[in-house]
Amino acid sequence: MSVDAGLSLQLSCKNGLRSIVQALLSSEWGPHAEGWHCVPLDQDTSEWTLLGNNSREIEMLFSAKMAAKQVFGIRLWWKGGETGGEFLVFESGEIVFSPTTNRVTLDGRVTDVSWYLERLLPVFQRSPGVVVDNWAWRETS
Repeated sequence: MSVDAGLSLQLSCKNGLRSIVQALLSSEWGPHAEGWHCVPLDQDTSEWTLLGNNSREIEMLFSAKMAAKQVFGIRLWWKGGETGGEFLVFESGEIVFSPTTNRVTLDGRVTDVSWYLERLLPVFQRSPGVVVDNWAWRETS
């Protein structure tokens, strides 16, 4: 049975969206061993590509996506590389996270929401100038 799960965060940031993305990229969430998976410029969020391991490319892509008012999408894995997901960063300060790789569950079906909250909320709460206004978890099967 397929499960659709995800976390929606509404963030406020004094220093712009770059501070949100920097918080993510400097956290314990990181690229897969083979490199960064992102949504390319002028593509919708169903099109992902591998950029390699150059973090400068990520910064350039982010800048281009924000200038074009497009959603910035990046796949990140929790340290160790087994569990990961897709992060979509919207111009409004909303981040939508979908646990797409080895979703952590309580009984094999229900997502362990606490596992994700403990690893995502502090990323932004510790970031200067970033405020978590609200968050919501959704899950359907």
